[in-house]
Amino acid sequence: MLYTLTSVMVPIGLFILSGAVAKVLLNPDLRLLARINLYVLSPALVFHCLANSRASSSSLLTLGLGTLILSFVLTGLTTMWAKIRRYGRAETSGFYLATVFANAGNFGLPVTMATLGTRGSEIAIAIIVVQQILMFTLGVYLASRSNLSVSASLGSIARMPSIYAAFLAILHRQKFIIFGQPSLQLASLLTQAAIPLFLILLGAQVSSHKFEWRNSAIYVASVFRLAIAPIIALAIARLLGIDSFGTNVFVLESAMPTAVITTMLAVEYNATPAMVSCVTLLTTVASIVTIPILLTLF
Repeated sequence: MLYTLTSVMVPIGLFILSGAVAKVLLNPDLRLLARINLYVLSPALVFHCLANSRASSSSLLTLGLGTLILSFVLTGLTTMWAKIRRYGRAETSGFYLATVFANAGNFGLPVTMATLGTRGSEIAIAIIVVQQILMFTLGVYLASRSNLSVSASLGSIARMPSIYAAFLAILHRQKFIIFGQPSLQLASLLTQAAIPLFLILLGAQVSSHKFEWRNSAIYVASVFRLAIAPIIALAIARLLGIDSFGTNVFVLESAMPTAVITTMLAVEYNATPAMVSCVTLLTTVASIVTIPILLTLF
């Protein structure tokens, strides 16, 4: 188990490290890279995952409902904390991003596949798809509220191509629209490019900011993400009557570190990207310890 986890974690860490090195040596335009990921690679990832998922409709519905409930419960809890701590709008938006959205895809899927097998990964894909949709609806709204009005924030959601990618994938699954092999192959190739580039951008983003390790919000958000979220997920799974194996997958995916893509949203909407980057890095590193501990409880 330890060897398997290491074989997953080490490559991820190397990708992040390569991004930090690239930032120092090449000084790339991070905003441009973030926009490429948001508007090109992420839609391809959403489409590919949803169009090729072998999860049943009932599993997708139940796990999707659980993911939706978990996201809104975490949003409510973080709202309460932000009000107690009197965070500003930008810091509150960043706190939402760092806390609510787990790296269920490019981090969680390899870990789930390595530890719970193909069956686990097929269930995880249902969670990932809903998480992706939430990230480009609720996530974009929460991020853009840092500097936009409510109406402008809602308008920004309509400009997110991942929403339309998900809609097209659903139509494809239901055979209302049949995409040819060239289109499906293009989405697959872009998806393969998305995962490493997400991690490389994370490394570059983290290295471009001064670490704010004295900011208590970083540690609070990390505790929410790695400890509180899986406990809530377990309660939700019991409430919805999810079977034991599905519960294991759901809880494991909920315990993943902060999603890499939240850094891109923080950059796009100026939602304290330095803080979000620090939480993403800290939770990613800490998950090397917390995930094996969680697995021993299964």
